[in-house]
Amino acid sequence: MAKKKSHPSGKKSKRKAPKSKASNRLYPVLLFILISVVVVAAAIIAYYQFWRPSGQKDQDFSAGMFHKAFKKQGDLTFISSRGDSIVSIDIEIADDSIERQIGLMHRDRLQDNQGMFFMFADESPQAFWMKNTIIPLDIIFINSDLEIVTVYRNTQPFSETQLVSEAPALYVVEVNAGFTEKHGIKAGDRVNWNRI
Repeated sequence: MAKKKSHPSGKKSKRKAPKSKASNRLYPVLLFILISVVVVAAAIIAYYQFWRPSGQKDQDFSAGMFHKAFKKQGDLTFISSRGDSIVSIDIEIADDSIERQIGLMHRDRLQDNQGMFFMFADESPQAFWMKNTIIPLDIIFINSDLEIVTVYRNTQPFSETQLVSEAPALYVVEVNAGFTEKHGIKAGDRVNWNRI
């Protein structure tokens, strides 16, 4: 019987199987994908923590939705066509393109004495929709003379139907559905508002 040759160190030698060419090529690809995922996740976290527009700073990203508390930024009074005060509300003001685009989207509540007040740069026919809007609203279009030109009552949540003002408007107010009917607010009435 022939003797097995022993290794100089006294230990049996173990041959390593050569790595396949496929695994050598796969490793850099997997590493690149992993690094890309980490970088994208870090960028998203950094955006929501540091670089969001000021109008979104107090939003929390939870359950796939933004929950933003109402922030009083002014007062608005509805005035009848005869000049009588009807009712006053607190308003949150949307006066830049980002705030106007977001509006009351994703919010799940609005108090009866609250509304969103939209300001535009130019008086022109305005169009709103209810995309991503959970609560039904009354939408009130107002011209540069502070006269109400169009009222849409009980708008449908999540609808993408365009609601267009019947005349040029410079301002729009959104309030809870049923508000305008409850207080008898209609086209021809006026508003008075101020920022605090």
